[in-house]
Amino acid sequence: MQNTRKEKIALLAEMVYIKEENYKLKSRELQLRKRELRMKELEAHFAEGFECEVYVTNEMDISLLKECIVAIRV
Repeated sequence: MQNTRKEKIALLAEMVYIKEENYKLKSRELQLRKRELRMKELEAHFAEGFECEVYVTNEMDISLLKECIVAIRV
């Protein structure tokens, strides 16, 4: 049974969609891992009593810093 041109295009579009979704998931996982590492790094600086300068580069870093400060206070 041969696929019609429309069916082939639909299958191809579905494959592209699945690949895009996988890429988004992998990108999100990578962002979360990077965020966890930065959080641990900040916690280590504060836990060791070092004064450290924190350079906030984006909105994600701001929320991370707030979370870290809250975690240290608790």
